[in-house]
Amino acid sequence: MSMAKENFKLGLLFLCASHTLLHVYTNLPLALLPILIDGYGLSILIASIIVSIPRAFSLIFSVPSGLLADRLGHTKLISFSLFLQVSAASLIMLFPTIEIVVLCFSLTALASTFYHPPALSATTNISPPDFLSRGLGFHGASGTLGISLGPITLGLLLNWFEWRYVYLVWVVPIFIVAVAA
Repeated sequence: MSMAKENFKLGLLFLCASHTLLHVYTNLPLALLPILIDGYGLSILIASIIVSIPRAFSLIFSVPSGLLADRLGHTKLISFSLFLQVSAASLIMLFPTIEIVVLCFSLTALASTFYHPPALSATTNISPPDFLSRGLGFHGASGTLGISLGPITLGLLLNWFEWRYVYLVWVVPIFIVAVAA
């Protein structure tokens, strides 16, 4: 196997793994709505606003994240986004006040926003022309896998632990991939 083909496979594997891990926290706020309402005594409206705030941050920072990716390069911004995920998950574990929870939900949304422009660009750059669409397809599918893993992990762990431990479970693999970036 040629070195270029081997590098492409390793690069795509890394990008897919990082995309999966990046998205494990994406749907957790929605899955946590009943727990947040009960645990913090929130109204449905306030809880809904809390899980919507992170999407507003994503909207605001979408274009600037692309500009940052162009200036800083793929690797730095991908690594930054994963370290941001680790930081947010750690803060949820250490300081479970509702204010910190909202902040951390927002940080994970920002991490996703900062991740996508450089990761999509990197996927495009490393993919051979005859594999470009499939490479992007694999990258997209791996994000969808991560989106589904978060709530599944929540459902499994709630039998034994409180909800915050779902964030802790994913910190180590995300940290390893962030360092590898």
